Amino acid sequence: EGSWSGKLVAGTAQSPLIKQANLVAGEITAGETVTISFDMKGSLTGAGGVVFAEFFSEFAGGGATNEILSGGPLFPTTNWVNYSYTTTTGSDVGGGITLQLKAACGADACNVTAYFDNVSVTVGGGG
Repeated sequence: EGSWSGKLVAGTAQSPLIKQANLVAGEITAGETVTISFDMKGSLTGAGGVVFAEFFSEFAGGGATNEILSGGPLFPTTNWVNYSYTTTTGSDVGGGITLQLKAACGADACNVTAYFDNVSVTVGGGG
């Protein structure tokens, strides 16, 4: 909030990410509703640059199922845009849940800059 935000910069063949892993491990249950919200802005130059918002249900013994929250890539714009997704946890969340925000650049002369702010993960009705 305020004048601070997270920033990812990706050049050719780079995929930096911001990740909060294993949230509420031992407290969350299978099939629970989760709402993820964040604001994003940024820029793309060249071909092949994208941003992904990914949600993981972490297994108790390692491994995970993942979901791309938008169903595909996001494309940052010069203005702040709010993104909000409601999903449910998988059948095994013994290791908690994870949110990953990733900038990816595959093609030559590609550049992605993405700023993230006001990120929240809400389980059920709150918290």
